[in-house]
Amino acid sequence: MSARSEVRTSAGTTGPGAGTRRVTPPGPAPDADRRHLEMLARATRLLETPLDLAATAWQTAELVVAELADWCLVEVTGSDQQRLCVLAHHDPALLPTAELLRRPEHLTMLLELMAVLPAVTPVGLAGAGHGLPPALGDAWCALTVPLTSAGRPVGSMILLRAADRPSHADDVQLAVELGQRAGAAVEKARLYADLEETTRVLQASLLPPVLPRVPGLMVSAQFRSGTAGSDIGGDYYDVFRTGPKRWWVALGDVCGKGAAAAALSAAVRHSLHAIAPDTDDPALVLRRLNDVLLGEDRDGRFTTLLLLTFVDGGHRDGPLPVWMASGGHPAPMLRAADGTVRPVSCPGTLVGAVRELSVATVRLDLEPGDTLVLYTDGVTEARDPSGVELGEGALARLLAGHRGAGADLAQALAQDVLRHADGELRDDLALLTLTR
Repeated sequence: MSARSEVRTSAGTTGPGAGTRRVTPPGPAPDADRRHLEMLARATRLLETPLDLAATAWQTAELVVAELADWCLVEVTGSDQQRLCVLAHHDPALLPTAELLRRPEHLTMLLELMAVLPAVTPVGLAGAGHGLPPALGDAWCALTVPLTSAGRPVGSMILLRAADRPSHADDVQLAVELGQRAGAAVEKARLYADLEETTRVLQASLLPPVLPRVPGLMVSAQFRSGTAGSDIGGDYYDVFRTGPKRWWVALGDVCGKGAAAAALSAAVRHSLHAIAPDTDDPALVLRRLNDVLLGEDRDGRFTTLLLLTFVDGGHRDGPLPVWMASGGHPAPMLRAADGTVRPVSCPGTLVGAVRELSVATVRLDLEPGDTLVLYTDGVTEARDPSGVELGEGALARLLAGHRGAGADLAQALAQDVLRHADGELRDDLALLTLTR
C-alpha cells in the first residue's frame, strides 16, 4: 500500500468473516438524542483545532470508537503524501492484537471491503467471502460512511461493531454527520499542509541554496521562520561575487510578511546582483537600490539592509578591510579574537522609504580570529514566555560563549534564540556570520 498506515488499539477475536446481509437498525436507545448531541459538540470542538491530517484522522477514529463502533478505519484519500489510513479500537488494552493489523495486507482487506459495501447502510458480515483478518472476529455489523467537504469526497471510514451490538438508526445518522464534520476538518488540514509546503518552497527560493566558499573566511547562515508558518517572511541574506576577488554580503528584513514582502525580498537580492558589479562602495549600491525601489509601486514597503564588501587574498596574516553600509539595519556584532564583543556602529536610513537616502560607508578591519555577526530584529526581539525580549546584551553574551564555533556559529545562535523563546518565534530571524 502506498498510503501511510497506523494502528493504535484493536480487539482480539478470531474467525473469518464473510457474506453480507442488510441490517435494519433498531430504534434509538433512551437518552440517545442527548448523547449524540453531546458527541457532535465534542466532535466540533476537537476537529476545529488540529491543522494536521494525521491528527484529524486519529481524532475522528477515536470519536467513533468512543460511542459508535468497536473498530473504526479512517482513510484519507489524496496524493501519496497526503493519503493515510488509521485504525482504532474502543479497548486500548488490546494493543498487541492491533500490531497484527498493522500489516499492509490486512489494511488492504479492510479498504477492499470498504469499496464494496454500500454507503451508509449497515451490513451484516458472515461466512468467509470477504476474507477479513481473523483478528477482526466472526460476526460483525459494518457501516461505511464517506468523509465529505462541500459535497466532495475526501475520504471514508468503516465502522465495525459486534453483531450482538447492532447500530441504531440514529447511530447511522450520527455517523453521517460526523463524516461531514470530519471531512471538512480533513480538507482544512490538507489546505493548511499545502499552504505550509508552498510557503516552505517559496521561502527557500528567496535564500541562496548553498553558501559559497569564501577564501580566508568561515561563513555560516541560518533562517528560521516565525511559528505562524503560513506566511512567507521578508528576512533574507546573500553572499555573492562580482569579480575575480570582490565579494558582497547582504542581510536584510523587508517590512511585513506574505507574498508582497517576499516579492520585495527577491527584488532586493536580484537588484544587488545587477547594480553592484561596477563599484566597490556599498553606500553607492544602497543609494542605487533606493532609487530602484522608489521607482516601483511597492505599496509603501521598505527594507532594512546591511551590505558589506571586501576583496579576498593578500590578508592571510594581517587585517581584512571590510567596507559596509547600513540601510537602517541593526548594528552587527563583532567578537574579537580575545572574546570581547561589541556592536559596530553603522548608521543609515531605511531603503525604499525616503527619496534622499542618508548612508555612509564604514571601514572595519577583521583581524585573524575575529567574527562578525549580522542578524535581523527577529533575533533580538524574540520573547520568552513571560514576554521578555532577548535584546542586544543577551545576544552579545551568547556570542561570547560560542568561541570556536565558526562553521556552526549561526546555527548555534539560532538554537539559543529558540530556547529563549521556548520554541515560539513571533517573527522570522536571519543570522549570518563571518569568521577570519
